[in-house]
Amino acid sequence: MNYSQTNRLYVFSSTRAIREFAKSHQNSLLPKLISIGDFFDKCIYVKDYIKPSQAELMLCMQEACLKTQKLSSELKIPTDFFSFLKNKEYIFSFFKEISHQLKNVDDLKFADIYDSYEEHIEILSNLFKNYQEILSLKGYYDDITLPKNYYLNHGFIKAFDEILIQIDGVLSEFEWGILLEISKLTTLKISFITSVLNKKLTDKIVKISNAKIENYYKYELNLSTNELTKNEALPRNKNILTREFSIRSLQAAYVFEKISTFVLEGIDPSEIAVILPDESFSEILRLHDTHNFLSYAMGRSVSNTKLFIALTRVIELFDSSTDVNFDIDIKSQTKLNQHDTYFILNKISKQDYELLSANFSKVLSYEETIEILTQFAICMNASKQLLNILSTEIFALKPLMNRLKFHEILRLLLLELKTKTLDDVGGGAVRVMGLLESRGLEYKGVIIVDFNDDLVPKRSTNELFLSSVVRKKAGLISYTERENLQRSYYERLINNAKKVAISYVKNDEQIGSRFLKEFKCFNDDSYSDDEYIKIFKSGKVAKFHEIYESVNHDIFSERFSFSRLSTILACQRKYYYKYVLKIPEQKCLDDVPVSEYGVIIHQALRDYYSSNDKFDSEKFCEILKPKLNPLDYEIARIKFKKFQENENMRFNEGWSIKEMECEKEVVLNGIRLYGVIDRIDINGENVSVIDYKTGSSADALQLEFYKILIQNDQASSYFYDLKGKMSLISPSKSKNMPDIYEKLHELKNTPLDYKPNVTSKNCNYCQYKALCRGEV
Repeated sequence: MNYSQTNRLYVFSSTRAIREFAKSHQNSLLPKLISIGDFFDKCIYVKDYIKPSQAELMLCMQEACLKTQKLSSELKIPTDFFSFLKNKEYIFSFFKEISHQLKNVDDLKFADIYDSYEEHIEILSNLFKNYQEILSLKGYYDDITLPKNYYLNHGFIKAFDEILIQIDGVLSEFEWGILLEISKLTTLKISFITSVLNKKLTDKIVKISNAKIENYYKYELNLSTNELTKNEALPRNKNILTREFSIRSLQAAYVFEKISTFVLEGIDPSEIAVILPDESFSEILRLHDTHNFLSYAMGRSVSNTKLFIALTRVIELFDSSTDVNFDIDIKSQTKLNQHDTYFILNKISKQDYELLSANFSKVLSYEETIEILTQFAICMNASKQLLNILSTEIFALKPLMNRLKFHEILRLLLLELKTKTLDDVGGGAVRVMGLLESRGLEYKGVIIVDFNDDLVPKRSTNELFLSSVVRKKAGLISYTERENLQRSYYERLINNAKKVAISYVKNDEQIGSRFLKEFKCFNDDSYSDDEYIKIFKSGKVAKFHEIYESVNHDIFSERFSFSRLSTILACQRKYYYKYVLKIPEQKCLDDVPVSEYGVIIHQALRDYYSSNDKFDSEKFCEILKPKLNPLDYEIARIKFKKFQENENMRFNEGWSIKEMECEKEVVLNGIRLYGVIDRIDINGENVSVIDYKTGSSADALQLEFYKILIQNDQASSYFYDLKGKMSLISPSKSKNMPDIYEKLHELKNTPLDYKPNVTSKNCNYCQYKALCRGEV
């Protein structure tokens, strides 16, 4: 743009672009500057209608959904209140796009040449009409109905001799129409760049100007005279450094290393930008930005605050009809409930919690609502800025408070708070921003993280109702065009930079973006992963040294169980952690682990058979019911009907239970062997050793160990499969199964070296995996 004249209005694609322009003109008188969003807001107005709050519009859309037949059955759009809240954005964004492209839903019928979506389009058309009728009856307008209700603000437009607009991306047909109307009232020029990836924009400008346009140039078009000016060719930087990481957070170390490298190579920190395809990565950067290198364009999301998380937890508790136990000692519990643990660890008092729960199903006044939520927010140590945001959003919901219950207001409130951010930019010179914030900006050093195929480009949610082919034929932006627009933003950043470094995650589930193939990539192998780890606070690589020296530990100083034997045979390192260092296994949260489920079944069988000779599944399930969650109980109830058939068939053959969960101990060559056998059955002179199995692991060596304990090598032995078949199964003995007598003799005379079994398939499920592999 030419910035020489003063009676001009300059329109930029973002507020960030305005700030960058102002910084570069600090020593001169600034012209009038505005973002393109604010520009369109000032250029038009609506008479006779008011724009209600988002909450009111949402209720209008839900009312329209309830009036539209087959909406839920055919399009799978839920119309109940809570489900609708989660899906409304798809409907609003789809209808807004239709409206701003100056189309009707009925226009899609002509694009659907195979009638693939005929019924869907008819339903959407009815929903669109119902929604517009409801708004009109209430005297409302919104972004969807705006194109039919607006008037041009002549006073604002004629106040400027010239308006110059920088366009990055595409404009809707509605916006193009406004610009063409403005061009008749004053001189209007648009500045834009061309690329093979932004063909939608260039095709539109060619149609308007009837001029030939080449790719990768800067142009200026005077819409008032149709005069097109080619200004300069764009740079084409095709060389970039790329680095893959298996752990996402290591990219933070890469960011700080590249910043230091770029600065050493002569780039000023203020000319460096870190681009985040997924803006949540900013939280990882904040954790490690100990030297305050960075400033954050996106601020800090309210959804990450203690207040937001606590309110979300309260709603989850309400939905599951459960309550918080504030009296438990979480240190002594092996199984923890996630909600109990959260409230206790975060020191949220019972009184603070009951402040919300006592009013959940009530219809409250605005005064009661703001008093309760403000008090709870103060208990959560909410900042002054967060309290201001909270009060603003509560006020916006005030019209609904005589119609909705408190928990419904709370759900709406959280939906709005989720979109809000707190000012927390940091003081560093290097800018961190999302892709859209970078539009129209140029940096000498560009660092992009998370350059993965699922994020670059991001997949659109607007394809919910129609295929890309139908959308394109109807004049809507297609799936490919939308993705190419994102690619063009990345391309411009990369082309304008002198230095570019890109990182991404590569593992079994993620790969680098295929867009990388458009550039000449050089693998950035200057530093190893270990060296990047050292950038973090501790400056140490989290690895454990091998244990080469013998540990002063007598494995037979205590009673020796099969659990100890199987642990030694599987992995001596695991034995070292569990039995030498006595490190407790990790605690489980919410889900009942297989081991605990097994304990419950074992105890229930013991309690049942203590007073019964035959098996009755209904009687047994009465014992089981209070010990399991509803889902596990229902599964067990079905399984134990089969167990009843097999058990009673065995009892009818003459077998009976002699002992249940019996402790046995025997001394063998000076070694005290010990174990608890689930069950011993007898039939005359015949003896059976039985071990219950609720999991998938079954080691035949365990039954041999039990036969030694009862000193009866002739006894039969079985596993009772309580997971699938619910019947006795004979153990399959491997040719490589060690002889217990020989193995015990070897262990007695050979010290352990406690090296891990690196070839074991069980490592991924081991409780000590993180400790052993240095992943803590």
